[in-house]
Amino acid sequence: MLALVLLAVGLHQGRRAFIRAFFRDGAPGPGITLPGDHDAPGLPAAPRLRVVLIDGLSAAHARRLPNLSRLCARGEELMVDAGFPTVSLPVQHVLWTGRTQQTSGIEYRVEPLPEPPMGALPAAVSGSVAVAESHLGIAGSFGFDQTLPAPRDPVPEGWRPAAFEVAAAEAVASAARLVFVHVLRVDEAGHAHGAASPEYARAAAGADALLDRLLRADGGREASAWVVLADHGHLPGGGHGGAEPEIRLVRACVLGPGVGSTGSPARVHMVDVSRVLWDWAGRPVGREHEGRPLPMARSAPAPGATLP
Repeated sequence: MLALVLLAVGLHQGRRAFIRAFFRDGAPGPGITLPGDHDAPGLPAAPRLRVVLIDGLSAAHARRLPNLSRLCARGEELMVDAGFPTVSLPVQHVLWTGRTQQTSGIEYRVEPLPEPPMGALPAAVSGSVAVAESHLGIAGSFGFDQTLPAPRDPVPEGWRPAAFEVAAAEAVASAARLVFVHVLRVDEAGHAHGAASPEYARAAAGADALLDRLLRADGGREASAWVVLADHGHLPGGGHGGAEPEIRLVRACVLGPGVGSTGSPARVHMVDVSRVLWDWAGRPVGREHEGRPLPMARSAPAPGATLP
């Protein structure tokens, strides 16, 4: 049994080394232009913004999660095109900057960024807080005023799951204008066992239970805006990075000023979700931001427009 465990660990580490060998940044591109009026009015600002990213959660599993579904029912459900490649740090780069992978050149990257990218929202919001379950360098790449635990260190002993969940709930309950919670147990289960496995389903259920705890920590304050989403899904046998719809299209639930139930989920792009964050944070977007105000994005889905 020990030999099998060691073999599995060795294969996992070997796979990561192989991925790191060819995951490289690309050259920044000329940008894209999604249809619609990018200067149309956006959503009104919210006093507090809470963002929960459940890394690696496929849309099919997300639709089965009761707490996430209740949040969608209170606000609005979106089907989000994460773009390509479907790699965690590059997709988060899209979320926080509003520039697609091809525009920024941050494409096949797994290593942390040496410094926050120009125009990243967390660096523009005073007192922003990120709490990460693991893979601390991802959240630590975007200029949050505080990242828990320290982003360049290994995960401290005893951090997960208990200390992580306590820290996440305390951050959500705080007066911080922007709080980001990065949940990674689902992605880790996907890599280890695949999206068709019972381990993956259990990890998704655990993430949904954590979401309920975070929502209760917020105390039901109507002034708080919430965005809960994934960055990519997983193949049945595990893995992501490609443009397959089951990996690229993810579920998001948004609750806050200016949104309400629209019936069927609107099809939008990750840069459009970024625009939601900027609007609710009360920050103006520059010309380099490729997202559209949510009302405009709803009316012009442009499927596949952010693929190279």
